[in-house]
Amino acid sequence: MEEYDVIIVGLGCVGSSAAYYCAKQGMQVLGIEQFPTPGSLGSSSFGETRMWRVTHGSYWKNDMMKDAITLWRELEEESGEELMLKFPVLSMGSLESKDYMNIRAQYPELPKLSPKEISEKYPALHNIPDDYEGLEHENCGVVKARKALQTVTKLTQVKYGAELLFDTKVVSVDKNSVTIEDGRTFYGKDICVCAGAYSIDFDKDKIATRREIEYIVFESPEGLPGGLLEFTKDGNEYYGMVDGDNFKMGEFAQRSIASMKDYFRDRMPEKFTQIKYFHPCYITMTDTGHFQYKTDKDGVHYAYGFEGTGFKFFPLHGKIVHDGLITKKDQTHIPDEYRAKI
Repeated sequence: MEEYDVIIVGLGCVGSSAAYYCAKQGMQVLGIEQFPTPGSLGSSSFGETRMWRVTHGSYWKNDMMKDAITLWRELEEESGEELMLKFPVLSMGSLESKDYMNIRAQYPELPKLSPKEISEKYPALHNIPDDYEGLEHENCGVVKARKALQTVTKLTQVKYGAELLFDTKVVSVDKNSVTIEDGRTFYGKDICVCAGAYSIDFDKDKIATRREIEYIVFESPEGLPGGLLEFTKDGNEYYGMVDGDNFKMGEFAQRSIASMKDYFRDRMPEKFTQIKYFHPCYITMTDTGHFQYKTDKDGVHYAYGFEGTGFKFFPLHGKIVHDGLITKKDQTHIPDEYRAKI
């Protein structure tokens, strides 16, 4: 009976990175993914890009992002691929928004833009409320999500010799084995479930819920900043970014598709007529709102529950899984309350 050092269930943002770091350290790795290709439609890793920034209201996330940037650059150097782009991002919002004021406090030296100045600089933005203000900060950009998954998959398989199975559905996991839909069972010293929103199908603690959100994809980013964050008076957040040749927008709370469309019709009326498609994304909402790195009572490891904010930390999540859950020697700089729990 062949036994792997570790079996990774799910090869999206977290799982592919975890497989990469484990294989890179000489471990015998099996990765299993239910979708046919990395970042397939329907997975939480679908799409060309994800925004990254060091402007979170939770300062520990900014520290995590700084660690992740170092790992992103190391991955670029090893692969020879450009995976992380840096450019100014516009944050704008109501002065009554706690999230906007947190960003404002981090950049007191930056000039503040009035609603008129925002519209003049970015003519695709309209009807900006009078109580809004904006600022542009440099320590932001996008990561090439699809390219990153493809790059890490190639390194993990070709350079480090891991076995990765795609289009393969897992039906059960326990401490040392994984069974797939055709009845085959694989054995490993450690099992780690990194299946994003699908992880809750295996996690017996049932501390999370699966949520579907929709992105609106426009034809062109012309007249818009490379990245956009808008924080409303009622606590909602809209965000957008270049996505290949397109521009992608989403709503954090996403009360309904109708409400999201109403917002875009008002804020970007010309772009609203250039919608190419909507695409779904499945994310995992935890009971605490925090990341989940844990080992359950049966000895199965889990890394999921990033509430739609995981991809910018892509290489750091993989390192946390390897260091914290698999080797039990966590060298990552993450606050104790979010550290991988053994």
